[in-house]
Order: sequence, then C-alpha cells, then structure tokens
Amino acid sequence: MKFWRLRMLGLAAALVAATVVFMPALVAADAIDPTARWLAPWSFTPNSLSIDHGFGADASAFRSFGDLGDAENLPDTAASAFSRASASSGTFGDASASTGLSFSRSFQLSGSPDGWDVKLSGRLVGLLLAASSSSPSASVTASAMITGGPAINFGTITVAPDRQLMLDRDMVGSAVKSDGTYTVQGSLTTSASIQASGLFSSSGSAIADFAAPGNGFFVGVDATPRAVPEPSILILLGTGLVGIGGAARRKLWT
Repeated sequence: MKFWRLRMLGLAAALVAATVVFMPALVAADAIDPTARWLAPWSFTPNSLSIDHGFGADASAFRSFGDLGDAENLPDTAASAFSRASASSGTFGDASASTGLSFSRSFQLSGSPDGWDVKLSGRLVGLLLAASSSSPSASVTASAMITGGPAINFGTITVAPDRQLMLDRDMVGSAVKSDGTYTVQGSLTTSASIQASGLFSSSGSAIADFAAPGNGFFVGVDATPRAVPEPSILILLGTGLVGIGGAARRKLWT
C-alpha cells in the first residue's frame, strides 16, 4: 500500500510539473499571429517581340503586366499578365509574330507551427483565331508554380485552321507548406503565323489575343494556417491536470 501511494504521489507531482513548465510555452506559441505576407511587388520580364512578314502581309505583337502591388498580406494583388500576337497574310506574303512575358514574386509564411494550406490559382482568358485555310496557327502557353509546389500548367493550346476558340479556363493547385520564404513564378506566351494564300484577292489572319479588356493570365496565391489547439483548450487541459494531481495527493494523505 505504501508503495502504491508513493507511485501515485510521483505521478501527481509529474503532472503538475509538466503543466507548470510547458503550459506557458504552449499558450505563448499559440498566441503568435500567423502571417502570410508578400515581401515585394511583382516583377516581370518581357520576352522579345518576334515579328516577321512578307510583301502584302502584316504582323504585330504586344505584352504588358497589370498592378505590381506592394509589401502586403496575401492574397492581395494577383498577377495579371497580358500578351497578344497577330498575323495576316496576302497573296504572296507570309507573316508570323510571337511574344510574352515571365513574372515572379516572393512571400513569407510565419507563425503557424503546424504549417499552411497554400493554394495557387490561375485563370486563362482569351481568343484564338485561325481565319484561313492557308496553314494558319494561333497558340497560347501559360503556367505558374510556387517553390517546391504546387504548380499549374495549361500547356500549349492551339486552334485548328478555320476555327475560333474562346478560352476561359481555371486551374488550382494546393500543397501544405511550413513557415518560410517562397517564390511564385509564371509565364505567358502567344504566337500566330500564316502562309501566303497564293491566290489573288485572298487573305487570312491568325490571332492569339490575351490582352483585350477582360482577357489575360491571372495568377493568385492564398495561404491559410493549419488548425492548432486554441489557448482555452490548453488552459482547460492544464487545469484538469492540476486537479488530478491535487485529488491524487489528497487521497494519499487521507
């Protein structure tokens, strides 16, 4: 009986000691506000303008980027990339055009010991047109990724001759990330080409337009801290441990 009492007393003392030692640290850790923050504005690099056309043909290319944002919390200021390439042929002249841009931005996750649910979302909106049977081609390529994942990849989308394709596609990637600094990178490329018809009074056009109002490649990042115990739960747990220890001690000395 005496041995049993000593064991119970030791257990009660251990529970109380654990509560006293670890409870402040647990509450303090949980009290830190998780923060997901962009470290700087978006940066972007335009691709070169590749434009070529023969006699009687024409070609053009254009690219730009939207609001750059600032050092702000996620998910503020998504990436907005714009690009357009067009080519029109005549009787004797071929034409081609291509351009695009790449972009990136870094962000920091902090204050979530259990990690973060990170979501990378992309929307691709635009027009692909190949209005000729004279070997027209219009295409768009778009993708984005975060360091170590997730990634989204629309691949290269091409329209068939004598066809028009209106695009409005969404894609989402997700991953669990720990506290740290990460970079999101993306790119958008458009191209168009067409051959001369070889026929008088005959022309055609190829257009990849992801720069008209409402069109573009839009990329956003959001991060949500994973669930951790609330401070109130930890306090209740500690109170319960102290109570158990006190009850066991009273039982021993009665």
